[in-house]
Amino acid sequence: MANPLERLVEELRRLPGIGAKLARRLAYHLVELPADEVATLIDTIEQAKAATKRCSVCFNLSAQDPCEFCANEMRDHSTICVVETSRDVVAIERSGDYKGVYHVLEGALSPLEGIGVEDIRIKELLNRLRDETVKEVILATDPDPEGEATALYLARLLKPIGIKVTRIARGVPVGGDIEYADELTIGGAVVTAAVAVVVIYMIFKVAFYTIKRVAIHLILGYAAYYISVNFLHIPVDMTVLMWFLTAVLGPIPVIVVALMHGM
Repeated sequence: MANPLERLVEELRRLPGIGAKLARRLAYHLVELPADEVATLIDTIEQAKAATKRCSVCFNLSAQDPCEFCANEMRDHSTICVVETSRDVVAIERSGDYKGVYHVLEGALSPLEGIGVEDIRIKELLNRLRDETVKEVILATDPDPEGEATALYLARLLKPIGIKVTRIARGVPVGGDIEYADELTIGGAVVTAAVAVVVIYMIFKVAFYTIKRVAIHLILGYAAYYISVNFLHIPVDMTVLMWFLTAVLGPIPVIVVALMHGM
């Protein structure tokens, strides 16, 4: 029969993020605690286990149903942030920048581990989107192969529905987990996404304005050329350089050349 202390070490190693050395340190720390502190820890774990349940709307772990986010009318229910675990919800909330609601998938697509579409909460997400109040879905799965595959699948699945789908900005290292990112990183990712949208809008606006102005200059330049040649009978040689100057300055170069020929 295995040593009880070694059994404790093995059980602790099964916890996520706990390696052999840390499991042994925790095991020795626990057995060295006073009996009343161990009893309090066990009682706390049992109470948390008994009181915590899945929200029937977003599947976030909470002590109430619906959870504090789904039940809060002050949250933006037109925006849903899709995450892999409830730990990701806590991480995003620490940033203080997101005011919408959540949807917890309880995992990510991983064919190698046998996790498919039916094994995570995708069907439930689609059911929530039948409500016309939802206008945007933010995909905040982890930036690892499984998270990226899940985000890509959801983006393609939601595209025909007509709901805006966005991917959270890369403020998290590739292969990392959102739950381990600090609030500044996640907050920066959300802000970066907003800034990127504004920058792209400004670029398109400036480009449109520039193209519009060049088009007007060329039209006015050609009008000046047409009047000079056909009505004033003053020849103007429209070379490549002349067209370039006309695009930048408008009809001024054509008028100057026509006046010089006329004199």
